[in-house]
Amino acid sequence: RNSTDSGISIVNSQNNILYNNSIENCSYGIYARTTQDLNISQNTIKHALLDGIYLYQDQGSLLRNNTLRNNSGGMRLTSMNSKVLENHFYFNQFGIFLSLTGNLIQGNFINNSSSAGIMTDSWSHGNVMTKNHLTNNSPNARDLGSNSWDYNGSGNYWSDYNNVDRNHD
Repeated sequence: RNSTDSGISIVNSQNNILYNNSIENCSYGIYARTTQDLNISQNTIKHALLDGIYLYQDQGSLLRNNTLRNNSGGMRLTSMNSKVLENHFYFNQFGIFLSLTGNLIQGNFINNSSSAGIMTDSWSHGNVMTKNHLTNNSPNARDLGSNSWDYNGSGNYWSDYNNVDRNHD
């Protein structure tokens, strides 16, 4: 708690498990650079000055059931072939910022982000965003890459969608 650096920092490592940590009032909640096959699960991160979780040059990681609240950014992922599943985001500048390829973003609850619920950059392609609940974000999503927002007929819930959902996805 109360660090001017990262709550947890991992560099040049693989197969680490970060489980059930409570992190608040630091620059980054969890910062990982040049990593592979991380398991970041059931952590609570609040009031990070930069990002709650930042993975840079990461591959094959799992981020599951984390809660990120009142951070400048929720999760910033420069990652390939990772899974972001069933996380909860509240009142961050953005929920998820995504770059690179082959990631699965599924089943996340992203609420009240001031910049965007999910954002991707122009390097982002081949990622799948499905079964996410995007509510009261401004906007709910911004995709500057080439990504898929549904999978096998299942899309996302958008609080600002005013048309009929004919296939109930």
